[in-house]
Amino acid sequence: MSSLSDQKMLFVDCQTTGATPATAHLLELGWAVGRAIDPVPPAFVSMLVALPDQQLPPPRIQKITGITAEAMTAARQPASVAADLHALVHSEGIVYAVAHWAQFERTFLSDFFVRHPSTLDPFGAGNLHYICTCQIAKKLYPELPSRAIRAVGGYFGLDVEEMKRSAGHVESTYFIWQKLALDLEKRGIGEIEELIEWLKPAPKIAGKKSSRSASPAKKADEHGRIKNGVGEKFLLPLERLRRLDLPSEPGVYRMLNSHGKILYVGKATSLKSRVNSYFTGRKGKASKTKELISQVFDLHVSPLATPLEAALLENDLIKEHDPPYNRALKKRDRSLIYFSADFASLAERPDGEHCCGPFPRGSTIEPLILLVEGLRTGRLDPGLFWGLLDQEATDRAVALFFAEQNVDAKALSEITVRNILALGLSLYRRSMLDGLALAGTGSLSLTYFLGPPPSGSDDGENSEDCVDGRAIDGLVEGIVDAGDEANSETLTDEELCGLVRGLVVSSARAYAVTKTLVRLLDTTIKYEEKKRRRQLVFQEGRLIYSADIPPSARVEEESAVFRPGRRNPLHQPVELATYDRMRVLLGEVRRLHNRGHWLSFLEGQGHGCGYGAEK
Repeated sequence: MSSLSDQKMLFVDCQTTGATPATAHLLELGWAVGRAIDPVPPAFVSMLVALPDQQLPPPRIQKITGITAEAMTAARQPASVAADLHALVHSEGIVYAVAHWAQFERTFLSDFFVRHPSTLDPFGAGNLHYICTCQIAKKLYPELPSRAIRAVGGYFGLDVEEMKRSAGHVESTYFIWQKLALDLEKRGIGEIEELIEWLKPAPKIAGKKSSRSASPAKKADEHGRIKNGVGEKFLLPLERLRRLDLPSEPGVYRMLNSHGKILYVGKATSLKSRVNSYFTGRKGKASKTKELISQVFDLHVSPLATPLEAALLENDLIKEHDPPYNRALKKRDRSLIYFSADFASLAERPDGEHCCGPFPRGSTIEPLILLVEGLRTGRLDPGLFWGLLDQEATDRAVALFFAEQNVDAKALSEITVRNILALGLSLYRRSMLDGLALAGTGSLSLTYFLGPPPSGSDDGENSEDCVDGRAIDGLVEGIVDAGDEANSETLTDEELCGLVRGLVVSSARAYAVTKTLVRLLDTTIKYEEKKRRRQLVFQEGRLIYSADIPPSARVEEESAVFRPGRRNPLHQPVELATYDRMRVLLGEVRRLHNRGHWLSFLEGQGHGCGYGAEK
């Protein structure tokens, strides 16, 4: 009988449109035939499977797999794919299939082969016995933070691709099986029957504690690896001393896999504290965090003077390296657009006509344009409110809002985008300047210039919520949270009016933020943080100068000084990296301002780095 390493196996992976065959379909199927001891990896095959009635993958599935409508033009018919796999299994005499989450593959493939049976039965692929590498890893390495395919593959030193595609997953499954088979054989589990017996759950004995809770305590080795759930709690590839020796300064950290690829970039007020928080303590860690730390072999850090400068560098490094575990600040398919002064047309580059921007494509300005178009034509689009309202409720919500603002219904067809932006800015200003006066010099209050802090931006660590800018400030949170109970009939007049008010104010805020970001492109900022006074000079959105302000050059000024300058129209498009850099800067300055730190701005183009620039 063949050993585990010498047993020929079918390695298989499915990508699907959903969780179960009852409601979803097979989208992609990948496989390979090989043995763990083979000196050369097998050929990894994958093919797209056509969906019924020429359907396309749902947007969410397209996003995580990268399988687009264009890619689906090359998809094969399900019966043809099934016939190929049946023939392969028959010709190779395959009995066992290996998958990383075998229950999932078994469920979908069993259904697939029932629908497309083999003419070679009983030797077709429908009679395979499945072996689960995830189940084996869970029992072999109970202290590994995650048993996801990227986590286990990364722990063993494999560079697993970001997109969920069958070919990459089959390759990962084969690689993981090679490692598992060796470890199993070292434990005396050398044949399939022994493996099946070993995987059976131990019978429960009443009143007896689990073997895991009763395990004797063992100390971590020099790599921070533990066998029995004590000490560092996790089985990790990163050497423990590597993270314990980090400085306690602000800065940026990068987490690297075994190949030196950057998996994640983050900023920190204290590098030592922030980085170590990932690797200690079990409770409260997200599954993606556990998956990440299972793959981290090394750390690179860049200590910096202040957390603000760390946030700026974080943005630039994410743009440069596109780390798979960062969510915010990534380019993805994001783009910027510019509107004409009347918002009647848009362009991807600024010109003499399109000088208003940049705005992210899909920002709240676009629903506002839909609103104005509906007012002009007399038919409002229910899509204004993300399908939450029917036509009658949409009409009523808009009528209630403009009645609240004392706008004559007869004048609505003549209203423009700029009219509504002015109204939104008035509402926005009213909320922003409540209790605030203009600065003593007559200049604009910095609070109004900066706007309110974004939700979650004051923790000093996480950029994820500070700069994404796609949420609409909780506009529909209450309605969405209410689930099926919330509908047009259950909403009060105040809630209906609030939806329109929220849309108008959010659009005005997006407009104000864009104006602020453009003004920040050429700015000198002085601030105090971490007991250091710093000067940063930005030119066309790039940080061209940063230094401590020496005591001899300091002039004590009132906190939150803002000296506006004149911004010339944009003639070149703002790059996405620059746009995000300015958003990060705005978020960080808001944070400092809300904490009462000393701040000073000098706005304008062409100013130098000298301290005599302020008059």
